[in-house]
Amino acid sequence: MKKLLAVLISAVMLVAALTVAVSAEEKLPSEYEAQAVYGTPTIDGEVDNIWDNAQLNRIENFFADDGITEHPQAKFRIMYDEFYLYILVEVNDPTMGDLDWEKLSTGGNLWKRDAVSFTFAPDYNRDITDKQEAPAFWYIIGAYGTTANWNGVPAGVFLSEELEFVPAEANDLEKFPHDKRMYAITYKTDASGYNVGYTMECKINLKLRYDALKLEPGTKIGFDIYLNDNNNILLSATRNIGLTWTGDVNSYKNNSVKGTILLADKNVAFEQPVETVTEAPVTTEAPVVTTEAPVVTTEAPVVTTEAPVVTTAAPADDTTAAPADVTTAAPAVTTEAPAEKKGRGSSTASVMAAVAVLGCAVVFKKH
Repeated sequence: MKKLLAVLISAVMLVAALTVAVSAEEKLPSEYEAQAVYGTPTIDGEVDNIWDNAQLNRIENFFADDGITEHPQAKFRIMYDEFYLYILVEVNDPTMGDLDWEKLSTGGNLWKRDAVSFTFAPDYNRDITDKQEAPAFWYIIGAYGTTANWNGVPAGVFLSEELEFVPAEANDLEKFPHDKRMYAITYKTDASGYNVGYTMECKINLKLRYDALKLEPGTKIGFDIYLNDNNNILLSATRNIGLTWTGDVNSYKNNSVKGTILLADKNVAFEQPVETVTEAPVTTEAPVVTTEAPVVTTEAPVVTTEAPVVTTAAPADDTTAAPADVTTAAPAVTTEAPAEKKGRGSSTASVMAAVAVLGCAVVFKKH
């Protein structure tokens, strides 16, 4: 009995150890950190060689997924100098539409379109907040260049340094062309000329929002970035996929779950990871052929007379939608808990199965 108890205690300790190990692999939203390297890129929507030194970060935590749309892929890099923060965003989007489609399908609601959202806490406030408190702010840039600004942030922060306020014609690309903006966008096309992604290059004047900010090595800035994806193949009128860097959709208003931008030393440079595509193995072996006659059974099929199980539960409400864009209020966000990390359940089940086998072995030996 004592041996059996010892085995069970050891197994429980092993389960606890594995659970701690799995938990340690999980990253809290506030633990996300992106290092910004020193340099001054040209803002033209092109990935110049200077970006080769910048750290690559991926936007891959889902907060909305319709279960149908092919998932986009997005990554970003950050640079800084004494005057600005620079962000490069690269998006692969196989369901991207065009400007006319975006206007037709979603009106003025940029969160429903292909768009990138940025949120900053330039004072690096890490308090729990339930709204965007200055100097923190949040805005969206659409894939086709239009913008939305929910905090009344001066236009010189992200739109144009020639403007004090965001003008009414800011989203009229003819009256306010891209060469007057602090961001540039280029597009990726397939062989037929269909848009399948975009590159967005931005410069942000955070000092205009928070004049105490020092753009120097060691400075930390609260930050998160979102990707909104509209599926024009489905003729969708809303957001189909939503991704965020930190994994917490509330980071736009809650400073405590924002990630961190760390301004690195001026001599820091990163190597870009090699993008590899894994191809399925090819086999040349001949298929196995059998000449045996199939087994035939004459037994009557089993028939069940049980009534089918019927559920009367109401479907869950859709909580991924955000309100229409306005310039004074942030859109509502989902309060759904993030999906559990894969792997923990299978690890625990394997350990518990091992415990059962060990217990049986001990009992068998005793008898």
